[in-house]
Amino acid sequence: MLWRTLLLLGLALALLVLLGAIIWWFAEPQRVASREALKQLAIDAGIAWSFLLVLTSSGWALKQLSISERVRQQAPPVVHLGAAKDAREPPPLPAVREALQFNHGRFWRRHVRVLLVVGEADEIDSVAPGLAANGGWQEGQGALLLWGGPVQGRWESDWPKHLRELSWRRPLDGIVWAVSAEQTDKPGALDLGTRQLQSLARRMRWQAPLYLWQVCTSRWERPGRNSPAVGCLLPPDASAQRIETELRRLLAPLRNQGLEHMRAVSSRDFLLRLSRDLDAFGIARWRDALAALLPRLAHGLPLRGLLFSLTHRPANEGAASNSWWSVPTWKAIIEDRQTRGRRFGWTWLRGVQVAALGLAGLCAVALLLSFASNRSQVASAEAALATLNTSTELDAQLTALDQLTRLMTRLEQRQESGVPWYQRFGLSQNDALLVALWPRFTQANNRLMRDEAARSLEQRLSALANLPPDSPELNAGAASARDQLKAYLMLAQPEKADAEFLARQLEAATVARPGVQPARWQDLAPGLWAFYARHLSGHPQWRIAPDAQVIAQARQTLLGQLDQPAVEQALYQRLLDEAGNQFVDLELAGLSGESDATRLFATSIRVPGALTRQAWDGYLREAIGRIAEARHEELDWVLSDPQHPLAPDVQPEALKARLTSRYFSDYSQAWLGFLNSIRWRKAGSQAEAIEQLSLLADTRRSPLLALMQALAYQGRAAEEGERGSRKDSDPVAGAPAALSPMEPVFGPLLTLQGKRAAAGNGQVSLPAYLAHVTQARTRLQQVENAADPRAMAQALAQATFQGLTLDTRDYGQVVAQSLGKPLAAFAQNLFVLPLDQAWSGVMQSSANDLNRRWQQAIVADWQRAFAGRYPFVAAGADAPLPLLGQMIRSGGSIDRFIAEELGGVLRKQGKRWVPVAGDSQGVRVSPAFLGAINRLGELADTLYSDGAMRLDFQLKAKPVRDLVETQLIIDGERLEYFNQMESWRAFTWPSPNDHPGVSLTWSSIRAGARLYGDYPGGWALIRLLEQARVTPLAGDSSIYQVVLAAPDGIPLTWEMRTQRGAGPLALLKLRDFELPLEVLQGERVRALTGESRQGR
Repeated sequence: MLWRTLLLLGLALALLVLLGAIIWWFAEPQRVASREALKQLAIDAGIAWSFLLVLTSSGWALKQLSISERVRQQAPPVVHLGAAKDAREPPPLPAVREALQFNHGRFWRRHVRVLLVVGEADEIDSVAPGLAANGGWQEGQGALLLWGGPVQGRWESDWPKHLRELSWRRPLDGIVWAVSAEQTDKPGALDLGTRQLQSLARRMRWQAPLYLWQVCTSRWERPGRNSPAVGCLLPPDASAQRIETELRRLLAPLRNQGLEHMRAVSSRDFLLRLSRDLDAFGIARWRDALAALLPRLAHGLPLRGLLFSLTHRPANEGAASNSWWSVPTWKAIIEDRQTRGRRFGWTWLRGVQVAALGLAGLCAVALLLSFASNRSQVASAEAALATLNTSTELDAQLTALDQLTRLMTRLEQRQESGVPWYQRFGLSQNDALLVALWPRFTQANNRLMRDEAARSLEQRLSALANLPPDSPELNAGAASARDQLKAYLMLAQPEKADAEFLARQLEAATVARPGVQPARWQDLAPGLWAFYARHLSGHPQWRIAPDAQVIAQARQTLLGQLDQPAVEQALYQRLLDEAGNQFVDLELAGLSGESDATRLFATSIRVPGALTRQAWDGYLREAIGRIAEARHEELDWVLSDPQHPLAPDVQPEALKARLTSRYFSDYSQAWLGFLNSIRWRKAGSQAEAIEQLSLLADTRRSPLLALMQALAYQGRAAEEGERGSRKDSDPVAGAPAALSPMEPVFGPLLTLQGKRAAAGNGQVSLPAYLAHVTQARTRLQQVENAADPRAMAQALAQATFQGLTLDTRDYGQVVAQSLGKPLAAFAQNLFVLPLDQAWSGVMQSSANDLNRRWQQAIVADWQRAFAGRYPFVAAGADAPLPLLGQMIRSGGSIDRFIAEELGGVLRKQGKRWVPVAGDSQGVRVSPAFLGAINRLGELADTLYSDGAMRLDFQLKAKPVRDLVETQLIIDGERLEYFNQMESWRAFTWPSPNDHPGVSLTWSSIRAGARLYGDYPGGWALIRLLEQARVTPLAGDSSIYQVVLAAPDGIPLTWEMRTQRGAGPLALLKLRDFELPLEVLQGERVRALTGESRQGR
């Protein structure tokens, strides 16, 4: 008993310590399963287990001593012979235990079967005589019988309650239920007893085999010790049919033995009578009774046997009261060792056992998993190494090397972050395997990869160096060759290796491998080169022995062919990208201060954040210096050595100067595009235009002033940069940097604001412009506040049209001219349009009045005189020439109207009318009107060269095939042509002849004289010329070829020589001519802003 207790206690403590060790181990994921760590853990766990075992066993021993002391103080265990005891008294557990230990030793439980006998008192006394009278227990012949009492109701015996105390590990070996023949015929009694026994099994958590013992009676045979007993043992889970079968097997033996007994002693009829009863009704009765009970008996009360016997006679006369001598029937039960009691349901011991087994299973599975995982890992490495060492195919070797690099990458990751949980059970070989693989990888990689890449790079560099200096291939491959040289030098100097760059270059240098499929090589190469390049700097022993001659030739070639613009472009773009990520783009709202600039002007364009002074001062100035130095170091390391120093143009100062100049060039272009995208906002009314001028001229709130100040700050970034870089010079403060790329954009703006001295144009300034804006706003305000604003506006406009007043609106044009052509759109929108727009509101109504006067004074008379007349239309009466002269000649009606009404708007420049002062009077002269009057002016200059209407010209007929004679009569003057006889003839148009007209006849070799046409009237010549094809002759602008196509196909040809212009041909331009109804376009601002949008 003691050793079992200590064994269970030690096992429980071992499980407890093991569980604590597992929790402690996995509480830290980064813990590495090394041999030393596991050894120390095992030692600590052993110490803890030993300490807990000693502590708990000492406590248990002290408790057992106290229990023994209390047992010795009880009544002596001697049982007097023949002393009858009442079975209903509390069971004498100490006496029973001491008697058993005395008879069988401390381990009595191994030799004694504990059997609980239940049933009615008579039946129990029939199968175990004296059991109830001897204190409820008897022991002998290797069996301990315990009286259980009836099972119909509550237990009358206390033994079922104390079985666990008698033997906690195996409290019971069997249950003997004694029943009578009458009870077998009562299913209710059997069912109630079965339930009582099942309740006992659940309470004890122990199930023992059940033996049903039927007590039979005989009128002839007297009971005795040698009374025959009959029974059958049943297999586990026997069915009702099996029970019936087993009972029927007893019939024949019973019948035969019963007949033999009766031949010997005629009163011994038990066996024969039992055979008859079973065959008649006994088997059926037991089958029916057990068929209903078997499902319940299967749970906690397995049926083991059916026994039949007569009442036994007591056999312990003269023996100790609790001694027991078995009879043959009992021997069958006592000797039944095949079926033992077992635990029923879950107990703490079973739970501990299952937990221990489960934990042991998990540990075993974990160990197996760890072993399998590590073994598989080692096997993978061995397989890859075997292929590398034995295979003759390059494809297979490279595949094995790829597998090896993947395995080593995984091992490195696990070395840094810890091995997986399923490899941490003391069998991890991660670190040891990685250490063992490095030398083998180095050998294979050098042979298969590194040496091949070095040879390829050497071949490429040698081929580049052998190209002619002017070869296109050399120019195209210089940039890539520099990277190849850098990669080659990294192979020789691992401490300077750049893993990403090197892997990319090595992959490009070995685009194909002989003996390997291209697709397969493309799959393998990236991973192999990446692994090699990543570990090169950590393994200096991997360096190659470089070819110094190849390096020297490559450096010499690349120093002469390196594409510096392309390199600088990449550096410059990287600078802009980095600055753009740090600085936000600038909008117009951020440059115009707190004022609402959208009331005056707006734009959707932004200035990139990288092209602002904030970016220059905060990042780019220093970044350009750093990148220039870094570029110098890179070039110096790759392309230079003591024998070949760098050229001056790749020195940091030169590179810095180029990058700075390029930056400020882009800087100025970005700001130029932004400024030229600004558009002036069109006012909805005259009052709003005046408010715009008020805000524009307000020195405290003007968005224009805020914008100009911001531009002054942004525009001096280059000056600050130059001032910071000049160490030894003493420049004049505020002087612009020489040849600065920002000068064309920001120079005029700084000059306009007085930030820089003006060159010969000191009168133009922003304050002066704002003063002119204030004057214009004051004058317009006076018109707006006048008693009759319309009349005052018309008077002011009329005086302006006639050139009788002088105003200051042209100052915006002066400012725009001073800003220069690059800023033309910006100047037009912010300096010209504000005044023009405000003035156009005043000029609008006066422009309409002037248009009406033009229509009444000129257009109406023109329409009455020339509408529907030739040459203005194709067919109609001739237009009166005198009226045409009154209209178009110098000093005529049109010229007088322009001089009187538009003297302040138009002026005569040579022979043409042009707008005064760049068309800045707030209105716009109609292009159609300007074109029409200049067209009439050109015609008048041709017609009235000496003050009178007169056109002098000459004609000469030209010979034509098949033509014999032509006769041309113009206003009575005749030009005859006969048989290729050419001559010039002078004419004057219009002729003073009272009957003007033109006729033409011709004769050919196929017909006589025929009439081509006869045209009467003063415009007859023009009508004839209108039908001709007129072509200027090359080399002479005054001679024209005139061709009339005769009906017979002969081209009648003349040459016309004019004295002025096109002569009479100029009158052909009057066809479809009309005077425009509008002189001025009042919506000037709308037109200008529309043009600006188109320009955008």
